[in-house]
Amino acid sequence: MEFEANCLTTGIGSVPCTDAAAACDMVFEYFDVPYWPQLPRKSSKESMPQFFEGFPGFVAEGDKLYIDPEIFESQLGSFYQRIVDFETHGISEDFAIGERYARGLHWFLKFKERMKGVKAVKGQIIGPISFGLNVTAANGKPMIYDDTMRDTLIRNLQMKVRYQEELLRTVSPNVMIFIDESSLDLIYSPHIGYDEVKAKQDLQAILGVIRGLRGVHCCTNTNWPFLLDLVDVISFDAYNYSHRFVLHPGAIRDFTQKGGIIAWGIVPTSEDVFKEDADSLMNRLEYSFEYLAANGIEYEDLLRQSLITPACGLGTRSMQTTVRAFELTREVSGRLRQKYSLQVP
Repeated sequence: MEFEANCLTTGIGSVPCTDAAAACDMVFEYFDVPYWPQLPRKSSKESMPQFFEGFPGFVAEGDKLYIDPEIFESQLGSFYQRIVDFETHGISEDFAIGERYARGLHWFLKFKERMKGVKAVKGQIIGPISFGLNVTAANGKPMIYDDTMRDTLIRNLQMKVRYQEELLRTVSPNVMIFIDESSLDLIYSPHIGYDEVKAKQDLQAILGVIRGLRGVHCCTNTNWPFLLDLVDVISFDAYNYSHRFVLHPGAIRDFTQKGGIIAWGIVPTSEDVFKEDADSLMNRLEYSFEYLAANGIEYEDLLRQSLITPACGLGTRSMQTTVRAFELTREVSGRLRQKYSLQVP
């Protein structure tokens, strides 16, 4: 999929709406690359459990999420039979992302007419690291340390990604999928017992089934060259971490030269959004561009291969904060495209 980003806008995923239609309206109003909205305020199912409907032994009791080992074992055979059925018959409801878990996705698909002419649409899924290190088995240990559970986790996410992407292709032939990895920094903690080698294997397994643009969103600091080597799109909290990100000009140059896209989350999603305006955020972003240009990366390539986004999802924020962040995202994008005569869709 060829895609010139040209500082267009997209978002990360969650919004503080409870009405799916209203959430979709917000997305279409502010973003050039629309995405289906996640609605964690509507239901706890629309947060971490969202992609685990039908997962063997998965239990959600309020905020407590865990895998029951006995139920896991009893349901494992039928889980893998569903994978065989999926492979045999193609997209089916066996790995559906149901409306009870993702109302925003199903409403989004109803707006096909509004998506005529968009350059792409975006989906997202929770990452294996963020889920696997935060959901425990009954013994209290994260499920990612159990090899069978870890393998099942990866296979589940592969199937959910494939199901989601096929749905999104009914509204646009150009699809990008981001894996949301808010806990990626944990693999660099001492004694975590889950390292880059395993993380690379697991992320590649999921990225490898995506037919469109493959992205990872990380809203913490991390080993940026590690991610840049894996993806077509890197999405990050540029408001807080661009000064760390740009310290790797060699890896970023290699990434842009192979056509990689950088989604700069330059708009804060905290209360800082009320301390900033489009000028101050433009200055931050252009400082990063200038630093990279001084270190061998063509300024024009950065502009052509950048998206502008909020720093993270806004599902837990106020509506006032969300609207302000969305407005600034649109304004920064518009000013960049006007200033540098970038193609406007």
